[in-house]
Amino acid sequence: MTKVEALIEAVLAPHSLKLAVRDIGSAPFSISVDAFNIGSMKLFPVVIQYFNKDKGICTSLLDFLEDADETSEVIVKNLRSCLQNASLVQNKIVAYGERDFEENESGFVHLKQMLDLPNLVPTHCSTQIVHNTAKHGLRMLSYDVECLVLKVFSEVFALDENNGELKEFFDFMKTDYTEILRQVPKSFLALFTAIEKLLKNWPALKSYFVSKGEEDVNCTVWAFLSEHKDIASNDETITLPELYIYFVHNLMSQFTSTIKVLESNYLQVTELYATFNKLRREIQNRQEKGFYGYKVMQLLKKLHPNEQNTLIGDAQQTYMHMLRYLEKRFDFSENSFYKLCAPLSLDRPLELDKRCTLMTNLDIQVDVDELFTEVSVLNDALPILKGSIINAESEQEQQQHERHRQTGSSEVWVEFFKCCEAPNLLRIVQHVFAVPASNTFVERIVSVMKNLWADERNRLQTDLVKAELFVHFNYKMTCDEFAGFLQTGAAKELMAAAANCEMF
Repeated sequence: MTKVEALIEAVLAPHSLKLAVRDIGSAPFSISVDAFNIGSMKLFPVVIQYFNKDKGICTSLLDFLEDADETSEVIVKNLRSCLQNASLVQNKIVAYGERDFEENESGFVHLKQMLDLPNLVPTHCSTQIVHNTAKHGLRMLSYDVECLVLKVFSEVFALDENNGELKEFFDFMKTDYTEILRQVPKSFLALFTAIEKLLKNWPALKSYFVSKGEEDVNCTVWAFLSEHKDIASNDETITLPELYIYFVHNLMSQFTSTIKVLESNYLQVTELYATFNKLRREIQNRQEKGFYGYKVMQLLKKLHPNEQNTLIGDAQQTYMHMLRYLEKRFDFSENSFYKLCAPLSLDRPLELDKRCTLMTNLDIQVDVDELFTEVSVLNDALPILKGSIINAESEQEQQQHERHRQTGSSEVWVEFFKCCEAPNLLRIVQHVFAVPASNTFVERIVSVMKNLWADERNRLQTDLVKAELFVHFNYKMTCDEFAGFLQTGAAKELMAAAANCEMF
């Protein structure tokens, strides 16, 4: 065990970082950082993303900092130190982001000033923007559906833990019991599914809570039951509070679809504008056309006109506040970075004038005359490049690929640079694709970290966990590929270091 620990900490981890730094070369990159608590420790994984013309978009773990001080000044100083240690401080840093960017924007400002980066792009956690947009809008509703989900779960969980009384009631009602899910406050992906489960069980749950009486039921839950409490729930006896549940369920289906796209491994920064604009247009269309979900529109007619006006007014307020928040947190302007870089997704031929605007805004130095020729060559070769990538995929991979997106633009760029010398286009592509589309990679590091620090391994030292994470994320090889690598001349340095380490 001691030898394995020594090999990981003293040999494999440093070597994996050296490979990552060597792979970056002089390419520009972005930095993403996040803060997490493990017991009394405050940890900061530092992630970099860059574009390699032979491999496409690459991500690596640069450092794994431990510091109790999480002020923006200290974080930026630590970042500068780890960049200097990795000999990357001279590279061009194109973007910086944190998960809670809205609360920690000062970190971006400090890094921009300290390293003199006037064109630094701020990157946000895109899923958090969508999550907060939904949360911000739902505050306008007269009935708090999110709170209802939490309170119903608490009531049901207590009953299941005690004596299974609720399941017995479901059996008496001759209704199949489906597990009630808890809404995780920081994940709106959970809210849609939780409401779906709640609606499936609602008639039996309503009967059960009514049988207990107001004194024995949480006040939030009772607010959804007090009207028509003596009548079973169905489409003919729908109440205003119950209709709010259907409205939120329908609305959350749109947000859930967007979040799933943003959290996929296939999303690239060039697709962000289209993804957010699609969500914005969906909310705008619902607001302009007064649409609240098909079932809500049908059942709304059964309510008293005053109740109809209450729900319609709340729904319109919800749409308005969602749009305001979304447009405040995501830049939809004509000269926004995300709109200017969207054409690099290559869903259509490139236009030179738009590339010039992007270069001016980001201060990318190119020869525009040569760029014109390179863009012309690319546009002529684009259909062939896309076709070659699709044909190279197996049928099964292609089917899975198409479920998420069309042929990835970064793969098309890799194929183009393999067959064409285009140094000016390469500078633009390296700059744009160095910007992460989301915080997914950082979150994946934290997930693996928590698995390493499981209960049975709770005595692991921070340095060992850091080393394991370097090995896990920075070696881009399978076990078989790594075994083959050890047989090559490139591994002589690694093997020598391992031999010296074993001597200790």
